[in-house]
Amino acid sequence: MFYTVMTWCARRALRWCYRDVRVVGSMPTQGPVLLAINHPNELADICVVLAHLPRRTRFVANATSAEQSLVRFAYARMGVIAVHRVRDMRKARARGEDSAAANTAAFSQVRAALAAGGCVCVFPEGGVTRAPHLGALRTGLGRMALDARDEAGLRGVLVVPVGITYADRDALRSNVLVEIGQPIALDAWTADPSRPAAPQFTHTVADAMRRVTRNAPDVETQHALRAITDMSGGGNAAWRAITDEVFGPGIASLPQHDARFVPILALHERVARAVAPASVQRALTGWSRWRNAPPSAMGAPWRALLGTLGLVLHGPAWLAAARVARAAAAVPEDVIPRLIIPGLYVLAGWYAILGLLTSGLLLAADAPLWSVLGAPVLLWFVAPSLGDAAMRWRDERLDRELWQKVHDAVPDLAELRAALATSPESPRVP
Repeated sequence: MFYTVMTWCARRALRWCYRDVRVVGSMPTQGPVLLAINHPNELADICVVLAHLPRRTRFVANATSAEQSLVRFAYARMGVIAVHRVRDMRKARARGEDSAAANTAAFSQVRAALAAGGCVCVFPEGGVTRAPHLGALRTGLGRMALDARDEAGLRGVLVVPVGITYADRDALRSNVLVEIGQPIALDAWTADPSRPAAPQFTHTVADAMRRVTRNAPDVETQHALRAITDMSGGGNAAWRAITDEVFGPGIASLPQHDARFVPILALHERVARAVAPASVQRALTGWSRWRNAPPSAMGAPWRALLGTLGLVLHGPAWLAAARVARAAAAVPEDVIPRLIIPGLYVLAGWYAILGLLTSGLLLAADAPLWSVLGAPVLLWFVAPSLGDAAMRWRDERLDRELWQKVHDAVPDLAELRAALATSPESPRVP
């Protein structure tokens, strides 16, 4: 029951924080699975797994996160497997905890979960990675996988790499891509007997994870690659094609220093001046999709009606939560994690207040008792869906504004086609 509630909350939080979460690829729906997932965005990454991967999942998380009583309660109800990282062992000793014994127990829980045909999620970077590329992987996942196969004798375990890419990690209403890679069959994997097996398997997992994540050597290069990808509208396929072209055999230039990419980067800068930086990716991919026809200003009348009602019921509390999150965040990266949990608390309280007010009005109007008692319950079911409708309707209106700004900045698709032609491997705009 608790897992179901948390999944519902995760799905709602993602719908209200991000515009679109798209899943590419599929994962095994049964049998023992270890998920190896990159970790660029704290709590949002966990929400993505809960809401969009089709398996009930147990998470491996560091024990220090459970120092708060509320988190400890959630860990226990979610079946989270707590491990002690090397960096946390000093704190554990200060608390009188035996890290070696705790990790032995954690490995036993992973084996038991896999033996029961379950799915276990590991973030093998060992923490959140803010760099523009996959962080160095710890060997914990490799040791867990090989322990299950070699010590416990489990067969049929699959390690599935998953990459989570945020169009703009710290911006509300941006897009999220979840790419599921090819599973690594643990039974078929063999190690070089002259070297320790866990680091070798970790290297295999790292290679698989790089194929489903976006990687750039530095932030400047990441910006240039994203600009070219935005203009092509080709997503991760375009990113990888361009990355292979720029950094492939015989080519060692950076895209921002490569003459072939000067026109498309200049065009991207022109668009970036026309719209807010956080809206560039959405504006360009949408513009290439809509071409010369702008999106509808209002959408269907019923969407406008539901959206307006949703803004009235949902908007004040969500805007208040967003403002508090921005004020409380020390850095931009903290805004969305701070918004998800407190934001859901604020909305729950807001819906409760609306329910009480509605019941009070019905009671004052001598309405039947069943309506007085049923109104708050109905509001709890209806209001979140109206919040979804409000977000979608708001996005439609913003899309039209963005389209107009980009159309003014680049009035003809011919210039975009010419810029794309400078990158032979990137997808073309028809």
